[in-house]
Amino acid sequence: MKIAIFTIIGRGPGTKLQNYALQTYLENTFNAEVKTIRRSGYYYYPLIFRNCIRNFSIKDFARYIIKKSFRIQVKYEKRIQANWIDFDHNINYTDYSCKKTSAAIDVNLNDKFDYFVVGSDQVWNYNWYSDINYFKHIDSKKCLSYAASFGVYDINNEQADNAREALNHLKGISVREDAGMKIAEKLTNKLVVRNIDPTFLLDREDWKKIAKKPKNDIDKNYIVAFFLGNISKERHDRIEKLAKEKDCEVMWILRKEYPLWEDFGPAEFLYSISHAKGVVTDSFHGTVFSIIFRKPFYSLNRDQNLQNMNSRLDTVLNLFSLQDRHVFDENMSANNFLFTYSDSIDNVIERERENAKKYFERMFR
Repeated sequence: MKIAIFTIIGRGPGTKLQNYALQTYLENTFNAEVKTIRRSGYYYYPLIFRNCIRNFSIKDFARYIIKKSFRIQVKYEKRIQANWIDFDHNINYTDYSCKKTSAAIDVNLNDKFDYFVVGSDQVWNYNWYSDINYFKHIDSKKCLSYAASFGVYDINNEQADNAREALNHLKGISVREDAGMKIAEKLTNKLVVRNIDPTFLLDREDWKKIAKKPKNDIDKNYIVAFFLGNISKERHDRIEKLAKEKDCEVMWILRKEYPLWEDFGPAEFLYSISHAKGVVTDSFHGTVFSIIFRKPFYSLNRDQNLQNMNSRLDTVLNLFSLQDRHVFDENMSANNFLFTYSDSIDNVIERERENAKKYFERMFR
């Protein structure tokens, strides 16, 4: 059986790890040959030069391309990208690349795969894509989603028309969040199921096998701070205070302000969380891997995307009865930071894995 995955391609640890998880799960559980469809514009070496060029105007770029400033920028981007390029060897990509500017998969791929899976992550987020009907040229009997996310609580009428067309073209509809389930159920009469993020489909030990110790690891006890949004001075100081009260340092990962840990790739991300004394994050997958590795954590709101972030966090925290881990900054208490995970966490994960397996078995008939 040959399966193609269509998902977000980009530089984000959660993005890469959910892709790897779904690929690995389908390979191991269904003995399938699995590949991820490339999207042009996301190769890492072109990204290096694209990011360099972005830091120069066209005039400046022409003037300084052979000068030291540009060479320094290239060297910097190569260092930042190196761990991501290394991790990408874990993901099997198609030779074919669909256009970044066009959503639809080429009809020529129809006969090359038995099934096409869209997901997981925010593949249906209209802030990123204007058309989510990726499989419009593919036989609908081959098309399904898994733990796909809209990333929001609701969509407008124009988006709903496009989403309705996309959803009705799928053989099976699986979403990641309760909010996404409500959106999908309004737009189609088909059965809509909610499934857990694919990162939970692998065991903790599976993740530890691909984790990689970073060059600039901290020998002392530390708390990981992983933020995708802006970090205010007040937030920064509260986290530092929390860590100090727990006799820990703070490892601010994947932030330009902290070059020691700026170049972490997905493997280093896994290692840092698995060896931390705790995690403070505004990231969905920062929260997810805190749960996977059974680490104390606080999930904070992302300032500019409060509502969107909540739609993703609500389901996973409710699922594990960890709603109290989602706090406002002023409620970050050192006294309440440490907690013991309930044994029921394992039961929930096993139940969700069984639900995922049943869903795929039904789709692959």
